[in-house]
Amino acid sequence: MSRITFYRASVAAVFLATLPAVHAQLRSLDNYSEVVQYGNDDDSTDAVAFGFSANLFGTTYSDLFINNNGNVTFAFPSGLGNPSSINGGLAQQGGPVLAPFFTDIDTTYAGTLSYGTGTIGAFNAFVTNWTDVAAFGSGLRPTALNTFQLFMVDRSDTGLGNFDFEFNYTKIQWDEGANSTGVTALVGFSNAGSTNFLLPGSGMSGAFLDNGPADSALIHNLLGVPFDGATMDGRYAFNVRDGLVSFAGPGFPPDNGGPTQTAVPEPATYGLIGCAALAALALRRRNNRA
Repeated sequence: MSRITFYRASVAAVFLATLPAVHAQLRSLDNYSEVVQYGNDDDSTDAVAFGFSANLFGTTYSDLFINNNGNVTFAFPSGLGNPSSINGGLAQQGGPVLAPFFTDIDTTYAGTLSYGTGTIGAFNAFVTNWTDVAAFGSGLRPTALNTFQLFMVDRSDTGLGNFDFEFNYTKIQWDEGANSTGVTALVGFSNAGSTNFLLPGSGMSGAFLDNGPADSALIHNLLGVPFDGATMDGRYAFNVRDGLVSFAGPGFPPDNGGPTQTAVPEPATYGLIGCAALAALALRRRNNRA
């Protein structure tokens, strides 16, 4: 081998070794049994068993409904395509909901919605993947696409019904469909009552996009402590203990490790609280990179 060829091969090897893992944020399961949902607009699956029992907001579930529009519900399916308000927006689903990216998604022409059970380490787990999905009204050949995941893992080792969930993101290029009410994508969870948490940036045009603000773009920030400690940008981890969701931990206040649930602020105070939370996210990122 010539010196030039060896040099090129060495440079290529170093370059490949330093590339980030493709879609590293998305969890992969062992013994994975995948189901691919047909392309649609505003449809939902039938009840899907997720492989373990989960106590969410005081009710124990073993199945859920996967809604094409970026969320899952636990009491009944939902075809709701657009949030009509920021305040209590997820509560409009009418039942418990986990929403990695609630907005108007159309998989008729692009992308797939898939889901399935499996294991990760010694734990039973479930994933729902929205892969390269487009916005409603984006045409036959959409160019703006999103890829994100809901990951749920059994944590009954810490108590009956306990589990963790994650919102994982690798690409967010759009945040509203053609029939938007003016409120862009919402990220968070709700019990359709007094507990409604929205990630700062929810309902704010451009806030979650890859090329959006550095302190709110979903792929450039993180939240919480995953069950295996694998924190990374684009991963937002939540712990559910005795039915209560905790989102304390790295990247977001309050950083006290205890179970905390927050009601969505009234519109007048939303901006102030959102700014404080986004500042905390930015501080966490600076600390990580210091």
